[in-house]
Order: sequence, then structure tokens, then C-alpha cells
Amino acid sequence: MLSFAFAFCGIPFVVSAEVNGFVYTIADGEVTITDYKGSETNLVIPSEIEGLPVTEIEAFAFDECAMTSVVIPGSVRRIGGGAFYLCEELATVSFSEGLEIIEETAFGDCIALKKVALPSTVKELASEMFSGCDSLTTITIGKGCSTYTASGNCVIETKTGTLIQGCAGSVIPTSIKVKKIAAMAEAYDVALAPHCPLGP
Repeated sequence: MLSFAFAFCGIPFVVSAEVNGFVYTIADGEVTITDYKGSETNLVIPSEIEGLPVTEIEAFAFDECAMTSVVIPGSVRRIGGGAFYLCEELATVSFSEGLEIIEETAFGDCIALKKVALPSTVKELASEMFSGCDSLTTITIGKGCSTYTASGNCVIETKTGTLIQGCAGSVIPTSIKVKKIAAMAEAYDVALAPHCPLGP
């Protein structure tokens, strides 16, 4: 493994390095994975590299990879936009408690993905995070999440009542007041909630 250390205003940082196919950067004592050059199909993302926590997966870091499953450790707080975009063979994603942010199209067009169980720690979810996942039929969120509620295979922002993510198995719930359906929410059963305005 090669690390390239530089200093800016007397503060050292690592520009780029690679280990076991993971390309990464280090800043403020935390690791961001920026690319993957390996060939593992059952991928386990490390919780630490060089003894430092892996806290972010950068945008498009794993896009178009041929993996079938991925385990994301609890050290990862943010998954960037398009991080796993067009991973067409990706059927299983294991999230861990500690994840807070999933950005736009993070898992876009992962057409083999059928089930998603989000952790209770999520705080910021993009409505397009699973766009184009045509086989997705089940979405759940861990108990105790204060920001989002999952019901009827829909993800609903608790504070605003906005349905931000649905799937092929979604039935818009009547037990929760859904006030709005976000653009690109992928909610297939919009007819069950005609009172809900569409779009942002």
C-alpha cells in the first residue's frame, strides 16, 4: 500500500491510497472510500483502514461494480450519490446502525435488489436513493427511528408527512397521515392517496 502525505498550513493529510482494492482518502482522522478496483462479488466494506474509521462512501465509488452483496459497517455515516449506481447484480445490501445519510441515486438502477432494511439511525434520505430498483418490493426501518417511519413499504418523513420512497410493493398507508409524495419517490400506488399533492 502506498500513501502520499502532504501538508497544507502545517496540517498533514493523505491525498490517496489503496488497500485490498479500496481507494480512499483520509481527512481529520476519518477515511472516505472513493473508488473500488477489486473483484469481490460478496463485498464487505471495512470499518477501519490504517486504524482509522471508514465514515463515508463517496459518490460513484462502487458504481457499475459486479457485486451481488455488500455489507456496510456501522462506522459509515454517509453514502454518497450514485455510490452503488447501476450495480445490476446487487441483490443484498446489509446496512448497520450508525448510518445517517443516503444521497440521491445511491442505489439507483440496482435492478436485482428486492429487500431493504434501513437502520434506525438514518437522518437524511434522498427520495431518489432507490430509483429504478424495479425488483424492490420491501422497505423497512429499524424501530426507534425519530426522523422517518416505514409503513406499507413506504418511507415517510415523520415531521412533514412526506412520502419520500416507495417501491413495487408499496401501499400508501392510511394509518399514517401522508401529506405529500416527493418527486421521484417511486411510489407505485399513488391512487390510494388522491389527497396527497405530488412533488416537492
